[in-house]
Amino acid sequence: MRIHLSALKALVFTTALAPVLLQAAVLEISLDPAKSTTAPLKPGVNAPFKITNNASKAHTITKVTVNGKPVDGCKGTSISAGDSCKFEVTPTEYGTLVVRAEARDGMYKGISDSYTVALRFASYNLSFDRECVKVNGTVQCQKTGFQVLKEQMALSRSEQDALLTQYEKGELSGEQETLAKAVIQIRNVAEVIQRTSPDVFVLGEFDNNGIADDQTAINDFQTNYLGEPQKNDLLGLTYAYKKNVPTNTGKPSGFDLNNDGATDGPDDAWGFGNYYGQYAFAIFSRYEFDESKYRTFQNFKWKNVDGEKNPVITICDDPKKPIPANRTCGDSWYSPDVWEQMPVSSKNHIDLPFLIPESSNSGFRTVHFLVSHPTPPIFDGCAQRNYQRNRAEIKFWTDYIDVNGKTNFVDDANVGGGLPKDAYFVIAGDLNADPDEGDGHRPTIKGLMNSSLINTKVTTGPLQPTSRGGQEYLNSSTCTRNCKRTKGNTITSTSGLRLDHVMPSAQFTVLRSGVFWPATGEPGRDLVYDATLGVSKGVSSDHRVVWVDLYIAPDSIAKSEL
Repeated sequence: MRIHLSALKALVFTTALAPVLLQAAVLEISLDPAKSTTAPLKPGVNAPFKITNNASKAHTITKVTVNGKPVDGCKGTSISAGDSCKFEVTPTEYGTLVVRAEARDGMYKGISDSYTVALRFASYNLSFDRECVKVNGTVQCQKTGFQVLKEQMALSRSEQDALLTQYEKGELSGEQETLAKAVIQIRNVAEVIQRTSPDVFVLGEFDNNGIADDQTAINDFQTNYLGEPQKNDLLGLTYAYKKNVPTNTGKPSGFDLNNDGATDGPDDAWGFGNYYGQYAFAIFSRYEFDESKYRTFQNFKWKNVDGEKNPVITICDDPKKPIPANRTCGDSWYSPDVWEQMPVSSKNHIDLPFLIPESSNSGFRTVHFLVSHPTPPIFDGCAQRNYQRNRAEIKFWTDYIDVNGKTNFVDDANVGGGLPKDAYFVIAGDLNADPDEGDGHRPTIKGLMNSSLINTKVTTGPLQPTSRGGQEYLNSSTCTRNCKRTKGNTITSTSGLRLDHVMPSAQFTVLRSGVFWPATGEPGRDLVYDATLGVSKGVSSDHRVVWVDLYIAPDSIAKSEL
């Protein structure tokens, strides 16, 4: 981040003469190097700055301040034309950091720039679900999509480069061409993450082996893609803490869940999936997980969510949604034995606590990362079971965060109870629900977003995540759905919907938020639009990163977490 004097429109002489407005950018303050990322600074971590002299003659720096307090960096330094002076600042508190410099014995009023000091939470459905390689003439997988993904992630940087060189020359076809396109997508996703640089985030649709005990793919993604700068103006990223999450997608139920007479289809799994582990999710963090308090609700029953009932066939005369042969209008969709075992979560619902720093001079606080990826409320039939399950998966969190919630929670380790009172939390993920448009149950997602326990400045107020690129996409010829909707700057998906959410608890102080959807002319535009690869999974993903910068104010510590 940097600021030019020409942008400020003022570099003022303080002499007896009238103030003179200089047209050129003479001096500028910037991070060193000036990386192309919006990531916030961190308390206790040195931030390198530089003052650059763009004038044709030398200028002497007479004063440098940080939030009004003088610092020694560059003071008294004469900066030659085209040269710069470097100094470091170590933020001590969260909030806004204003760096200001004066030059030429006070003849210039000064230059300044503001930087955010905060923690960044994010959600990114990055579309790393892969198709399985099927046995000829069957629906059986010879090689699961997770195995395919592992092979793609295992490619070293040099192997990627060699493959893409051949691709650019038009020398590839078949499986090798498919592999090259997958590498382009993975690299672009890695660059999106490097440009947003979240501290803690969920990586949606990152396939695993179902039980999540194979870390190979996420470790190789870190090493071979995320850890490698994808552009010269970016840094590779390292996340010390990574976790695969077990999933219901593709997990065989042994039942005929879609009532088509078979029990081995992707729609007969506890969560839709062509193989066990498809559409799973992972968590990356710069801060340590508290494994002793980690909770999963993969097996929590749908029937145990307060108010939920076995879906009933209510659409009885729509030929596009025929009633199965073994059911009639008004019947329950699931048989009693299936309903007793049906989990609410199509993937998983997790409560992953981790420790985040309050500031450089104090300790750590527990924050609960509450993550899920509800089934989309579409691809539905006469009982609208996907619509109803999506609603129930979202209502799970509404009750979980509220000590007065009516749902009796028991996790997979048979530990009861919801979230502790006054606990800090962040709900994140692709919830497949838009409060204003789309096919989901809007009162439920609105209820969660408007909860008194949620920081509504982020969910419905002035700090809602937005982008310029979202509205531009809706106005373009590439948009195919929900193109005429309102609040276009809040959308997070090429479906034209706001599906991805980051909802911090009310105690957090939120500084800013955003959706990484660059408009024409903005950095990273090529990551969301390519004339050949498109705007969706071909270029990176059909979803965009949603991020929120926040911190725990010193006077608002959750006593229950002490």
